[in-house]
Amino acid sequence: MKSLRRYFITGLVVLIPIVVTIWILWKLSFFLEGILGGLFRRHLPEFYSPGLGVISLLLIIILAGALANNFLGKRLLRFSEGLLAKIPLFNKIYLSIKGISDAILKKGRGPFSGVTLVEFHQGIQTLAFITSPAQKEIQKESSNKLVSLFIPTVPNLTTGFYCLMPEKNLKRLDLSVEEALKLMLSLGLTGQK
Repeated sequence: MKSLRRYFITGLVVLIPIVVTIWILWKLSFFLEGILGGLFRRHLPEFYSPGLGVISLLLIIILAGALANNFLGKRLLRFSEGLLAKIPLFNKIYLSIKGISDAILKKGRGPFSGVTLVEFHQGIQTLAFITSPAQKEIQKESSNKLVSLFIPTVPNLTTGFYCLMPEKNLKRLDLSVEEALKLMLSLGLTGQK
């Protein structure tokens, strides 16, 4: 009976990640197909076949990346981002999402300059991302050199807490921003060995 129970638990451990990954990819493919596939079905039904929406979307992403990596594309991107940053409400959403995607996708070039350990509550510590030195106006009000920190809420890393901490109290970790993000997204499971 014990071996049957052990086999069952081992089977769950093996199958759950595989099944959940396949389910997420399946749902993601339907979502991606729905973005452009619906346009093809409505306006070009004779050219449409399942999967065309996903392939088209991937080609658009690659084309946008290629364009953004050449000289003219970089200038055009800077100009368009400058315009987008001036649109009220849109700019807040856009700049927040851009900052988060830069932190996750651009290694070493995102808004976070490091990872630190901070006391979140009495005796409870959490990871925080170092964003920048405190603004001059804030710094003038403190006798300590302050650093801006972002403490994300897990597993939704797009929300969290902004706080200031004296630089001398930081416990910088030898952990990259990407490693810390993975650790948080996995609820601490990727850090286990």
